[in-house]
Amino acid sequence: FATNIEVVRDIREKTTEGFLHAQVTVKNTNRTNYECQYRFEWIRGNGMKQTHAETPWRPILLHGRETTELSAVSPLLGTEDFRLAIRRR
Repeated sequence: FATNIEVVRDIREKTTEGFLHAQVTVKNTNRTNYECQYRFEWIRGNGMKQTHAETPWRPILLHGRETTELSAVSPLLGTEDFRLAIRRR
């Protein structure tokens, strides 16, 4: 499964209020549709994961050979980076 999901592009920018906005384009390189879940994990400037700011797993269907945009805004100030986690359902 992991070899069939490719991150095509990721963009990060700060909102006017100072929160981190993340947008990731993922591509399913296989012809098979995948029922998945995803969530963004937020990281502070010191590299530590903001464990008290975890977002819930969200369902998504990744269609075969198609790209999908995933987007989220960090719930806390001080977020400098993110990690996108995707798992099969």
